[in-house]
Amino acid sequence: SEEEERTRSGFSIDYAKGPFDFFAQYIMSVDGELDRSGYFAQVSYDFDFSKLESFKFLPDKATALIRYNSYDVDMDKDPADSLTWDRQALTVAGLMPLDEFMTLKVEYNFNDESTGDLPIDNDEVLLQINIYY
Repeated sequence: SEEEERTRSGFSIDYAKGPFDFFAQYIMSVDGELDRSGYFAQVSYDFDFSKLESFKFLPDKATALIRYNSYDVDMDKDPADSLTWDRQALTVAGLMPLDEFMTLKVEYNFNDESTGDLPIDNDEVLLQINIYY
């Protein structure tokens, strides 16, 4: 029945050349009467500062990243129900290895949400430490 229908599909594309990387992804899903789709595209660049003698205070390597993403829900917007809101975001991020097992990630998200009512101002600053083992 339509209420029990569940489907997922999507695709990814990745292109890397030297320090440059482009990655994009699209996904769509149906859960009963809820149709959703979303995509993102990001560009990153790996910097190598290891040979800059006069800038020893910089880390040996760092990555800059810009991402745009969009999430669309095929429903009437209800300001009281955030599950019905469409979302778009622009992310600007920097990643820096702290050592061979840890990476520091700092990002700022410019968020835009279609709520069916007044706009919401909820941009985000995220600070994350990834530990690998």
